[in-house]
Amino acid sequence: MDTATDKWGVKVTRVELQDITPPAAIQEAMEKQMKAERDRRAMVTEAEGTKKAQILKAEAIRESEIKKAEGMKQAAILEAEGQAEAKIKVAQAEAEAVKIVATTVAQSSNPASYMISMKYIEALEKMTEGKDNKIIYMPYEASNVLGAVASIKELTGGAPVSK
Repeated sequence: MDTATDKWGVKVTRVELQDITPPAAIQEAMEKQMKAERDRRAMVTEAEGTKKAQILKAEAIRESEIKKAEGMKQAAILEAEGQAEAKIKVAQAEAEAVKIVATTVAQSSNPASYMISMKYIEALEKMTEGKDNKIIYMPYEASNVLGAVASIKELTGGAPVSK
C-alpha cells in the first residue's frame, strides 16, 4: 500500500482492518472446516481415552492373575511344609513306639511270639472290617492264638492292648 500511495505523497505507516465480511459460501465453508476439525479432535481424544481404559483394564487383570498365582503358590508351599512336619512328627512317634516295643520285647522271653500275636491281631482286625462281616475265622489250633494273645498281655505288663 505504501508503494501505491507514494506517488500522491501519502506515507502509510499503519493499516487497520475494521471489518472483513467474506461471501456467504466462503464463510459457510470455513465454518464446516472448523466443525470438522473439532469433530476430528473429539474423536481422537475419545479413541485415546478408550485405548487407555482398555490398557488399564488389561493391566489390572494381569496384576490380579499374578497376585492370585502368587497366593496359590504360597498356599501350596505352606501346605507342603505342614505335611512334611506332620510326617516328621508321625515318624518320631513311630520311632518312640518302636523303641518302647524293642525294650519290652528285649525283656521278654519270647519276642517271636509277640510279633506273631501282633500280626494276628492286625489280620483279625482287617478281616472283621465292614458292616457285613459277622464271621470271624479262627485257626485250626485256637489254643496257640489264645496263648499268643496272653503273651501280648504279659509283654505289655497287663495293660489292655488297643490300637
